[in-house]
Amino acid sequence: MTRMRHLLILFPLALLACGSTVKLGPDTYAPHQAPPFDGRKLDQFRLNAMTKGEPVVLDSVHSAWLSAKGEILIFDHRANKEVDRISGKGPITGFAYQQHNFYWTETEREKNVVRYDNTTGKEVWRVRGGTYSTSPLVSGNLCIFTQVNGLLTALAVDSGTVVWDVRTPGRVFTTPVLHDSTLFLGNDQGRIAAYHLADGEKRWSVDVRSPVMVMAFRQDRLYAGTFSGEMVAVDPATRTIRWRIETGAQVRQAPLVTGTDAFWANSGGALYKINTTTGEFRRLDRLKVPIGGAPALSEAGLLYAGLDGNLYLLNQQTGKIEKTVPFDGRLRSTPLFIEHHWYVAVEDHWLYALD
Repeated sequence: MTRMRHLLILFPLALLACGSTVKLGPDTYAPHQAPPFDGRKLDQFRLNAMTKGEPVVLDSVHSAWLSAKGEILIFDHRANKEVDRISGKGPITGFAYQQHNFYWTETEREKNVVRYDNTTGKEVWRVRGGTYSTSPLVSGNLCIFTQVNGLLTALAVDSGTVVWDVRTPGRVFTTPVLHDSTLFLGNDQGRIAAYHLADGEKRWSVDVRSPVMVMAFRQDRLYAGTFSGEMVAVDPATRTIRWRIETGAQVRQAPLVTGTDAFWANSGGALYKINTTTGEFRRLDRLKVPIGGAPALSEAGLLYAGLDGNLYLLNQQTGKIEKTVPFDGRLRSTPLFIEHHWYVAVEDHWLYALD
């Protein structure tokens, strides 16, 4: 294993938050199973900047959104307002949250990984690397990230020092996925490899034949979407590909897996219903609208955020559009259910609450 010679821990600590520090509650949020939905707009709330990517649930009341400016926006769903905005020394490109600490990657002159204590409003440590890094993954006492050049690194959460680093083949554009004590990493050579969390030792790899765009672990299966438009299910227990579906368009979003069904869309707006055991599938009614995030499940059916500015409610069995809720801007993330309401972020700086 090679060491990152160019990593540098910088002190003293720096205060970076804009505004007062928000006191967050215990991490007790549990996603609801198929909550209700009728599509009625209840309210709208202006954010300081446009959102970018998926929200992160912080506790039962707060969520955090990455803005297009590279800031973390914290929204209080009980008070229905943005309550804090956290900035780095450069634009934040991705973040994770654990036990009142944010971990983020940012771009400055060099690419950085930062731990930020939300209770004090200060940086705990800052590590500088040489190339663009994926969003961090935090597990226990390790903060893990991958540079685009394939360098996989684990930092100690308490100090930011390097615990181990491994040079992996190819280029990497996806955040590692963790299950139990195993890290999964996909690369642009069309391979997914498994690494031991404790020391970075490589366990095995499988060939999925195309650059990996997205990965997710659901119900003992690893799911990967590829550049060439394939939806692939890998069984880590047998280290084999269980099924592969060719869709004809890139697969950039994670699937929604519920029971024995997976709902998965490609970048062309084709939504598939897949039996996760057999791989048998049916393509539901094609919307011909790129999806802005993974589908979400409500009691009324599937919720599909379209980049055309519409939120679609689809019949879970047939894929028929049951309802269309229009917005004044593109929807770029999975609909979020928290504090008894659905929320969608629109590219025009507004966050909407729906019943």
